[in-house]
Amino acid sequence: MKSNIKAVLCLDIDGTLTDKNHKIHPNDIRIMHEFPEAIQPILATGRNLMSAKRILASNQIFKNTTLPLPCIFMNGGASYLPGEELLISHSFPSETLKMLINLSKSFHGTTFGFFTTSSEYLINPSRTNHNNSKIHYFSSQVFNEKSIPGNIVKAMVVEHDKRILKEIEQKGSEIKAEMTYSLPYVIEFVPLGINKAVGLPPILQELSLENIPVYTAGDGQNDLGLFNYAVKSFAPSYAHPTILEKADHITQREIEGMLKPILDIISRQV
Repeated sequence: MKSNIKAVLCLDIDGTLTDKNHKIHPNDIRIMHEFPEAIQPILATGRNLMSAKRILASNQIFKNTTLPLPCIFMNGGASYLPGEELLISHSFPSETLKMLINLSKSFHGTTFGFFTTSSEYLINPSRTNHNNSKIHYFSSQVFNEKSIPGNIVKAMVVEHDKRILKEIEQKGSEIKAEMTYSLPYVIEFVPLGINKAVGLPPILQELSLENIPVYTAGDGQNDLGLFNYAVKSFAPSYAHPTILEKADHITQREIEGMLKPILDIISRQV
């Protein structure tokens, strides 16, 4: 790793790098291609590798190439080095996975996704929820619970009916897993004790960046782990209330993008 790196920036994708229409500001697209050499970006997202590549490529970022930067995927469930080299992953214990599958069987009209580091399994695709969740899936293949392998890293629920989503949240709270909202209509489960902050130290150690200050930007509850880890945190103005309360700086991303104000502050500090 380059010795001139002075700071690390962990960057969420959905709702932070992208807007509600999954578009990235033109200024941010330019910066992602020409990131300051002194600042190491690390993507930290609930998405898996394939889904993250899809949303970035749709915005003309790292299209038709391997991701050249470190990444934390599936809310800390998997950490990658540059070049998409898997460093570490965490899967559910068998009993927890069984409970999550049973949860999906209890809500036949709700879309559930189950993810390994290399594949996705979609269950219960209703027309509305399936269409609205396409941005989260690289594949639209549909499976039943018997098709789910044992090495699942993340489970995801997509449901726009708030009443049903609340019921799923209540039942999900009985499962021994980390449960967070990444979007108002998306609940995500990862193994107990896992979050984005857990996925970061292995990357820093492997790249010899353990003593470099870490900054983070995010908008959802699944970013709280990194908010507690980082020396400074940033959030867009429309972020979840718990994030806005924790953030050191709030950014109006629609004006000049998310990255320029963040990089200006980091550059002044380092």
